[in-house]
Amino acid sequence: MNQYARGGSSDPDEPVPIEERVRFWQEQDVINQELIPRVIRQHKLLTDHIREHDNLHGIVAGAVQEAVAVLREEDQRRYETALESARAALARQASESVAAEVRRLKNTLFGFAVLVGIVAFALSALITLILTQ
Repeated sequence: MNQYARGGSSDPDEPVPIEERVRFWQEQDVINQELIPRVIRQHKLLTDHIREHDNLHGIVAGAVQEAVAVLREEDQRRYETALESARAALARQASESVAAEVRRLKNTLFGFAVLVGIVAFALSALITLILTQ
């Protein structure tokens, strides 16, 4: 098929008149005058977007590092709070244990003192009995 053949013609080999070819290229020129600036604008927008987001992985990595640092600080605060609570509970428990041990020792010593008093009374009674006979 001839490249200049008329599309609607019954004869595909019939050449297209020069006026139609000129009109076709004038229409193409009008279309190109509209499309080329749009394509250039789109290209500029796209390249600007790519340039602005070229370091996107760095931005995301920085945000992730910041979030991890915040979480670590929160975890550290929670750990320190829990540790302080555990220390306070241990101190209370130790204090209660010491107080209970002191009470037990006092009771033991009191019982021992009573026993020593009974033994001393028995010995003095025995000595008095022996001396008075």
